[in-house]
Amino acid sequence: MDASVAVKWLVPEEKRRETRQVIAESGVFLAPDIIAAEVSSALSRESRLRQISAARAEEALSAWTAFLRDGAFVLTASVEILEEAFRLSLDLDHPLPGCLYLALSRRVGARFFTADERLARKAAGIEGLDVRLLGHA
Repeated sequence: MDASVAVKWLVPEEKRRETRQVIAESGVFLAPDIIAAEVSSALSRESRLRQISAARAEEALSAWTAFLRDGAFVLTASVEILEEAFRLSLDLDHPLPGCLYLALSRRVGARFFTADERLARKAAGIEGLDVRLLGHA
């Protein structure tokens, strides 16, 4: 799961039901360690752009940090997958942070959940990677 899916889980809206269902049905998630900062940054951005209230952003951040502390994510050090992610970034012409998630999913053979349509489209042709686009119902 990438940060786009985690944000959809933390900040509910109508078309995010599918995301919450996937999270509820899953056990532990794998992600590169950058997910902690990426999700926190997205919550801050949504509040600064007045898409959500500051109080809602703080509530979501508290839920997010509790989720991380409870071990719902197994975080992988980005340095462990950096070279593979770098190659994917060049091959797919996509920013490196998103490719860290792809590299990890491919390495461990896990399904990759994203709400980023552009990344899902680019990743669809990667051999050994099962991509699922969420939140676009």
